[in-house]
Amino acid sequence: MHLTRFTDLSLRVLMYLTYSPRSALVTVTELSDRFEWSRNHMVKVVHFLSLKGWISTQRGRSGGITLAKPANEYRIGDLVRTLEAQTPLIDCFEPKCPLSPTCSLRITLNEALEAFYEKLNEKTLEDLTTHHGTRTLITSLNEVPVLDARNLNHRSGMTSSALIRQMQERVTRETEKEEQNANVHMRGIRSRRN
Repeated sequence: MHLTRFTDLSLRVLMYLTYSPRSALVTVTELSDRFEWSRNHMVKVVHFLSLKGWISTQRGRSGGITLAKPANEYRIGDLVRTLEAQTPLIDCFEPKCPLSPTCSLRITLNEALEAFYEKLNEKTLEDLTTHHGTRTLITSLNEVPVLDARNLNHRSGMTSSALIRQMQERVTRETEKEEQNANVHMRGIRSRRN
């Protein structure tokens, strides 16, 4: 099983929208810039998310989008199931399989697919975005001024895409350093016990 890019991008957008202390709503242009996807693709994603009632949209000069509900009310399995519009993993009838009258492969695969969604439903959108590194990155992305990726940020001489990559690398380094410190701390505890 392979999730579609549409599902991937939709989940990323929902995660991005979990940042709440914004002074202005998130725009399609901002999302397109942050995720480096075409504006047309982003419009399709935002339209679908809006139709499902997962985001609220506001038109006009100060318009944009927000999550329609608190992040802890979005179950990941339910989101993925809807985004994938999942059909059975195999089709025993086109072309017709001679084993289908007695074969249990289709049933087994469908049971496994249900188990997959049930496992994903153990997590909410909030769960996916509370890890310190993820939260820091989402905050950083939301707080950087929106720039057209083709324009330069005159203070740094970098495109906004390059600034985002730089922030992602910094968050990764900080997270790795925190994990190393935690490992050193745990080794110290273990050595004191012995």
